[in-house]
Amino acid sequence: MEFIALNKLRMAVESVTNYRRVSDWIASSGQPDENQFKEIAQAGYKDGAEERT
Repeated sequence: MEFIALNKLRMAVESVTNYRRVSDWIASSGQPDENQFKEIAQAGYKDGAEERT
């Protein structure tokens, strides 16, 4: 993926209310809207509940 596309995804994710990047792999935020959920997924984040076993 091109740098510009990655930068655009990063900016979209950072627009989510109360977004906080903890590390390259962990972030926290307020409630995203429907479009923001798609942008979050495109940026590579997964729901923590999906990772539980």
